[in-house]
Amino acid sequence: MKVLGMALVICCFAGIGYLFWQEDMKYALPTPRPVNLKQVNTGTTLHIPGIATSGTQPIFLHFFNADCPCSRFNMDHFRNMVREHSDEASFYVILQGENASEAEKDFRRYDLPVEVIFDSRKKIANSCGVYSTPQALVLKADGSLYFRGNYNKSRYCTLPGTNYAEIALRQAVRGYPPPSFEPAAYISYGCELPGR
Repeated sequence: MKVLGMALVICCFAGIGYLFWQEDMKYALPTPRPVNLKQVNTGTTLHIPGIATSGTQPIFLHFFNADCPCSRFNMDHFRNMVREHSDEASFYVILQGENASEAEKDFRRYDLPVEVIFDSRKKIANSCGVYSTPQALVLKADGSLYFRGNYNKSRYCTLPGTNYAEIALRQAVRGYPPPSFEPAAYISYGCELPGR
């Protein structure tokens, strides 16, 4: 009976450890970088279907996947960015997922006044060098890449000094050169794109 009780305790701890890994710890590690990832450097002009690059404002692309816990944790921060900067930049959400209507329905519940584009075959993500969600891209008005990377060093976007995406957007709005951040700004964390 003692052996059975010990086995049950071990199984419970193993189950808790597995759940902790699935729901938290694996997102603290960098997202595995695909071997065939296209390198896109700052200054590269990107031609993205559905995104106009003839305006005068910077363009902010938010790569979002409703099935990704990190994308969901990031939404309050993204919502605040849209509210604060919507008159200075054009915001687009690039939805990832298997089903366009479900992905849009999942995103629309956040009630944000942004353009939504469904990236069905990851063509936009691949052309931008994005391989995880959430990720941010800031483009200059002419469509050239200004910043691609993380929103924050913290999973919950709670460290103001490392609000990389927001800092980059503010600098783009002011016409400053692209920022130079610590490596944590450019290493992708979060969820692999669906279907990879």
